[in-house]
Amino acid sequence: MGDIARSDFHFNFLKNIVFRIDFQGVFEPEMDRILTLVKPYVKSKGFSRYLKKKNSEVRISVGILDTPESSPNKIVKSQDVHSFINEDRGHVLDLSNSFVCLNINSTSYTPFEEYRDIVTEIAKIYKENIDFISIVRVGIRKINICLFKEREQISKFFSSNYFGYVNTLKNANSLSVALRDTFINGPYKGTILSSIEQGKDNTRTLYKVSLDSDVYIDDAAIIENNIDYDFMNDMLFDIYVSALTENFIKALSGDDETAFDGIIGIERNE
Repeated sequence: MGDIARSDFHFNFLKNIVFRIDFQGVFEPEMDRILTLVKPYVKSKGFSRYLKKKNSEVRISVGILDTPESSPNKIVKSQDVHSFINEDRGHVLDLSNSFVCLNINSTSYTPFEEYRDIVTEIAKIYKENIDFISIVRVGIRKINICLFKEREQISKFFSSNYFGYVNTLKNANSLSVALRDTFINGPYKGTILSSIEQGKDNTRTLYKVSLDSDVYIDDAAIIENNIDYDFMNDMLFDIYVSALTENFIKALSGDDETAFDGIIGIERNE
């Protein structure tokens, strides 16, 4: 279909965005100063509720494919996490002495610039007020999910390069299939997980299609000098478009909601 821009899409099935910056060099007592400086800013951005929680987190110093069980470099620790919540937008901003993380759970469209600026402004407050802080990882993750009523419809809307059933046994019904791809693009790294899962909703059989993509950078020297957040977001958009068929791109770019008959979870951009 040629080049297509984000603005061309009128519908989406994006369910979750996670934008996270990890760092080291911040001590727990220093968080009081950070919170005092952050509160006016997050209030101005519509965050109106605060929650403090304990988080037992597994920090892994190698690739994102490693599990806590398989990684020899895991560090398990408990830390305070300060959550600011924007209930109207479905945004949760978590702050700790080792990360800033914005989690967006909303079916309404949120422009990248809006949540990029929130996370980077908070990180700037940390950097300008804490000595010896160093950022060690920056990552953006997007999870797209929709449900199909008929399995045969999936290939009409999603590329076979990302999605497809492999029937290894004659007459067997494949209940789930997943493809994981990891890549490097210059200093940036990423993982794509595309999957189809068969399940039931009351008496109906439904097919959950997920496209979970993550782009990150963990080169401290490059992070210190310059991070191209727009390039990271563009990579995620390219992944998204390449996972769709031309038929689906056309439907998502149009205004005819009947094009999604048999699909659950498609939302109109606001």
